[in-house]
Amino acid sequence: MLRKAMLAALCIYFGAGPSAARTNEEIVSFQVDGTKVAGTLSLPPQAHPPVVLMLHGFAGDRDEEDIFPRAAKAFAAAGLASLRIDFRGAGDSGGSFADTTFSRQIEDGLAALQFLQSDKRVDSARIGIVGVSQGGLVAAIVAARSGLPKALALPLPHRHQPSKAGLEKASSPQVSKAAMPVSMPLACICASRSSKKFTASIL
Repeated sequence: MLRKAMLAALCIYFGAGPSAARTNEEIVSFQVDGTKVAGTLSLPPQAHPPVVLMLHGFAGDRDEEDIFPRAAKAFAAAGLASLRIDFRGAGDSGGSFADTTFSRQIEDGLAALQFLQSDKRVDSARIGIVGVSQGGLVAAIVAARSGLPKALALPLPHRHQPSKAGLEKASSPQVSKAAMPVSMPLACICASRSSKKFTASIL
């Protein structure tokens, strides 16, 4: 059910209009190595719903140019809660973008799963992850390492482009080379095959 609902809701990513749904959204945060990670938790009217963690791409933020807010509405219409976070160094989270690495983003993703496990309003036994662009690689590794997600969706990670502001950040000489994107489809497929504990979908 979780996988089907996630895939249906992801039609928003491909350009469909936003779904009408009564959604309660709140700003949340948690700490990773003493640095704040900010996020938006969206809750549908249903009690104790499954939940989807959304991870943004390189030089992006938790809104992903309005993709993730629209996806959150679609998930809510399908009866799913969602949490979208800013990796450290992005958006409203603490830290410097210049310190961005894959390892740090993976730590943030794992900490986000722990945060969801601690929130009794959602069903932490039914967690899915969506990762866009570089967030797809992070999502696949987080899923494989944690063994928690029941579904994983990586919508066209190799086609997503960062915003103009993101490209300006990426061109900065202060940005760590470890943060630069790699071959996304290959990396996601390899990580997905390393674990049988979740259903992976590469769209």
